[in-house]
Amino acid sequence: MLQLYGNSRSRAMRCLWMLEEMGKPYQLIEKSTRADDLQSSEYLRLNPNARIPTLVDGDLVLWESMAINLYLAQKYEGPMHCPGPEVLGLAAQWSFWAMLETEALLLDLLQHRAVLPEFARDASYAERTRRVVAKEASRGAQWCFSRARLFGGEWFYYRRSQCGEHSRLGQNGPTKSIESSRSRTMV
Repeated sequence: MLQLYGNSRSRAMRCLWMLEEMGKPYQLIEKSTRADDLQSSEYLRLNPNARIPTLVDGDLVLWESMAINLYLAQKYEGPMHCPGPEVLGLAAQWSFWAMLETEALLLDLLQHRAVLPEFARDASYAERTRRVVAKEASRGAQWCFSRARLFGGEWFYYRRSQCGEHSRLGQNGPTKSIESSRSRTMV
């Protein structure tokens, strides 16, 4: 069984999300970010950086959340599987885009809306950041819905229907509406 060391309040959340999307059984081994929890000789054998997350899959040990997710997407069948280099390239592209273009903005927004003490929060900064995040998210959504994407060995075109739902068109024309029972909202 896959083992993931980490917790849901860290970047291990990326991997937890991926594992849930895959539907593959796994064991979460709770690790905090405290030095005494990560500096044990047992854990340092797995991850010499003393950071979380760390994935153990049989004899393979991987750390760094994005490396773990790309590995899982390529190795295991399921809705997140990358059967070829085109799909893996798109998965990497969007993963790194989310990490590099939106993560810092979302953390800033969280800081100024909830984490910082009330006197240190800047509402105008939070609003500006929210607008930038919305613009980035819109840019990503527009790209996804306007271009062909290779997924699972078939080309699909995504479009918005008049009622706002997303439909997919495959090689044989329209198919059922895409709905995810696993939709999640981050931050």
